[in-house]
Amino acid sequence: EEEENRRKAAIALAQAEEERRRRQEEEARLAQLAAARKAREEEERKRKEREAAFQKELDAIEDETSRLETSINELNRKRIDLNRDLKDEENEIRVPLDEVIQQRMEL
Repeated sequence: EEEENRRKAAIALAQAEEERRRRQEEEARLAQLAAARKAREEEERKRKEREAAFQKELDAIEDETSRLETSINELNRKRIDLNRDLKDEENEIRVPLDEVIQQRMEL
């Protein structure tokens, strides 16, 4: 009976040792998974930061483009107005000149 008790105790000890080893392996695996998840989360955070910085830069470029387009449109309107004014001035000069030529031809 003592031998049987020792054998049972040895089996129980071996089972307990096996269970402890399995638990340690599981804890190590869980720790690895947690570290991998943390690394992925950090990468995701950095990616989002880069994305936000890129978007901010893109927004600034779009704002500057819009300002430049507005300036170009304004300059084009001024050019059109100046061309119209120049044509009007040419016409104002041409009419009296034509009259002077006509008068001289009559003389």
